[in-house]
Amino acid sequence: MACSSIVSLLRSCGQRITPGTDEYYFIRFGDLSANTSTRLVYSADTQDTIQAIYKNSGTTFVQVQGLKDTAGLTETGTIDQTKGVNYLTQTWKLSINYQSAADKTFIESVRDQPIVVLYKNRSGVYFATGVEGNLMLKTLEGGSGTDLSSSAAYALSFEGTSTSTVRLVNTSIVTGLIS
Repeated sequence: MACSSIVSLLRSCGQRITPGTDEYYFIRFGDLSANTSTRLVYSADTQDTIQAIYKNSGTTFVQVQGLKDTAGLTETGTIDQTKGVNYLTQTWKLSINYQSAADKTFIESVRDQPIVVLYKNRSGVYFATGVEGNLMLKTLEGGSGTDLSSSAAYALSFEGTSTSTVRLVNTSIVTGLIS
């Protein structure tokens, strides 16, 4: 297999990128349906930007509100040319209060099943992770805290692998996904 050419990357003068996430939405991977010809739950253009995510009838991405400045994605590449290995581990983390039955219900709803996360970063760009069906809760840690400086929250960490960096989502489809 021949390697593709390297493409240029130019940044506009004065372009600002603000780290962090503004809003994020979850859906159970099982609430999506695969395209019959591609067997994927999404379609993307030639730049790998998602143009459609196929939801089952009556399902929607639900907004999740975590604690301020606790949610975000990290990606770690694993590349070993001698073994033919080249993939990314994607980790989505967030912290939530655990003060109500609704908080408990949310935690229980994301355990033991793959999810997809649709999120908007603070620069206004939408992304989706988990569209391969393997983003699952890996760790859950929390409690009541021990003193006034402690956190009385639960930290959730979801992890999955992908052969692609996190996918951009066409902004024009977002309203249809979350309503």
